[in-house]
Amino acid sequence: GVPHSPLHLADLRSAAREALASLSERGPVSADDLAGLVAEVVDAHLPSLPRWSWYHQAWPMLDWKLLVFLWRTAGGLAVLVLAATIVPGPLHGYSGRMLRWSVLGITYLLVSVDLAIYVAIRLFIRAIEAIFATRRHRALRRELRKAKSYREWFVM
Repeated sequence: GVPHSPLHLADLRSAAREALASLSERGPVSADDLAGLVAEVVDAHLPSLPRWSWYHQAWPMLDWKLLVFLWRTAGGLAVLVLAATIVPGPLHGYSGRMLRWSVLGITYLLVSVDLAIYVAIRLFIRAIEAIFATRRHRALRRELRKAKSYREWFVM
């Protein structure tokens, strides 16, 4: 089933209300108590998902998601390499070279992915415009392409 179906969310809400009511009977609720409560209710009622399942659910912030993915998979190694880069010593040169090439590689990868997504979106829009454009729109676009200056283009 779908993990966030309306019925499932209703169950989650009612469980959260019950837990909050029992917690508030003891007195004022602190931020730590509330955070613990939320974690407890979510862990108990939401299905466990693989660590990477967030990756394919929302891609609009793809660059950020890739960085989070890298942190989740190699976070300890990244901290070790950064520490070796900052702290002077025999590992300073090696870690600097490793960090330089990995950052350069990740940068080129992200720029390439962004470019590929941009091109795919532009081609998709072009195809949709070709399918749904009327004769009048096609004629107007031809005239706009023939314009030699912004002033000519703007007059149309």
